[in-house]
Amino acid sequence: MLIVADLLWIQRSASPPLAHRDPADTSVFYFPCRPDNFDVLTTFDFCVASTQLARTQQRVILLLALLLVCSTGVRSEAGIIVDQTQWGDASTTGTLAWAIAQANATPGADVIDINVGAGTQININGATPVFSSFISQITDTLTINGNGAVLWGDPSFVTSGGLIKDKYEVSNYRGSPTGTDVLTQEAFSFTQVAEGVELTVNDLAADGVNGFVRLEENAVANLNDVTVKNTVPYGNGSRSVVHASAGSVANLTGVRMERINLLEELIPNAEFAWVGAITGQNATLNMMESVLTGSSSSVGGVNWQGGTANIVSSIFDSDAGGLSIVDDDQQGVLNVTNSLFRMEGSSGTSRIQAYLGGEANIVASTIQAQTLLIFDSNATGYMSSGVPLRAFAEGSIHLTQSVVSLLNHGEFGVFNEPAYDSGPNGDPTLINTPGTFTADAATHVSPTSTQSLTDLQTLFGQSNLLTGPVFRTSTVNGIELYLPLPYGANPTGSLIDAVADANGSNQLLNPIDGSAIHFDVYGNRRTTNGFRDAGAVQHVPEPGSFVIWSLAGLVAVRRRRRS
Repeated sequence: MLIVADLLWIQRSASPPLAHRDPADTSVFYFPCRPDNFDVLTTFDFCVASTQLARTQQRVILLLALLLVCSTGVRSEAGIIVDQTQWGDASTTGTLAWAIAQANATPGADVIDINVGAGTQININGATPVFSSFISQITDTLTINGNGAVLWGDPSFVTSGGLIKDKYEVSNYRGSPTGTDVLTQEAFSFTQVAEGVELTVNDLAADGVNGFVRLEENAVANLNDVTVKNTVPYGNGSRSVVHASAGSVANLTGVRMERINLLEELIPNAEFAWVGAITGQNATLNMMESVLTGSSSSVGGVNWQGGTANIVSSIFDSDAGGLSIVDDDQQGVLNVTNSLFRMEGSSGTSRIQAYLGGEANIVASTIQAQTLLIFDSNATGYMSSGVPLRAFAEGSIHLTQSVVSLLNHGEFGVFNEPAYDSGPNGDPTLINTPGTFTADAATHVSPTSTQSLTDLQTLFGQSNLLTGPVFRTSTVNGIELYLPLPYGANPTGSLIDAVADANGSNQLLNPIDGSAIHFDVYGNRRTTNGFRDAGAVQHVPEPGSFVIWSLAGLVAVRRRRRS
């Protein structure tokens, strides 16, 4: 029988140790623990294993013992434990800063378990940035299990007039040397992932940060059930929640973003600046079953330059910003599938646009635009032209089994620019060549006061566009409005059963992995008797009979997909 005693800390040595037998007891072996478990890598620990075996079995014991990792009280079987509610530093045991430092110092994959309790705040106000505004760097493969914890920041400043502005009462910070505002708490960003490194984050929230994750070249981030809200840039340049550099991959599943960089005016008098809550350049985005709501009036939802951005079974709602795709070193391709967009933002970024060769493929998705709620502080050419769709400078937008609806276009004599704009737009800073639109016969595109059905049939190259009313609306003070989501996206009329053989030749496929999509964005079965409705939502006769008529439906979809 093999007997190995408990591993015990013995001593430290300033020179590299060798495994050796105790001269007083040949059944006892001393061997070096992994030195990379410790902060100081120039010292070494010895551990001991004691057996009652014969000499022929001692070699086996030594081999097994060398495979064991010596414990110094900083790790458990579950991983590196975080049990403190302050961010801390690399020398403060139990803090998240310390845990990340431990993981970085240990070659190979590591796991950090945050065990402070679901909903408990980890205060990052006292953190020290290690790179730009980032308070951590990930330099080796790491998984962080948040277990519902919240990274909590309270960024704030005092205006020249003595007013306090924070992440709830948001304003543009104008500090020295261009202004006289006084910064009282800097807005920090969570982490930078080093080149070629993979980070997985599960069930962690961040409230009051600047950015969340920046991926350097060829890095990978897997964000699962992550929530980020109330981001502001006070004291730093505005950052995206997620940014992906060349060759990197951002996998977002069950991610929720709320109130991202509200009112951040990046370019004076130009509220259409496309920075993006999610950005990438020559990289890959795989976004599934996620929700973006309340993004900035001056940034888009997703801005992708080169590479591929896949958005699947996701919802963009309530001033979430739009989507932008453009070529770079790589061709820019945006694939939007089974997703819902309600554009009611205060900026021209509330659109889907493709330009400079970028290609947007919109499949089985719903786009709703309330034109009267979209305006731009810059009253020149861009404004609301191309809201909700704009393809110019050799960009292209292709609609398949989708719905594009807008209300109040041209009402009261305002906002009567082309809603479907193929350019050129007359802006001398952009390439003034047109873009292209296409649509299939299972797609609806709403006519406007300036673009008739005939005009749209020509523009989209489709003489059989679906026609007629497609959503129920209400009228308030003479203004037509969409009903609140989710019922406001329940299809009617020609959208019902628009796609035949929906379980066969027209089966809806996920562009990320080619798997079949069986549920809409609210958890309802995607087909009925072999037919599928156009758009992102499957028709249900009465609102009370929806399977899960709330954003919680996304959770149901994920559970069903995994089963």
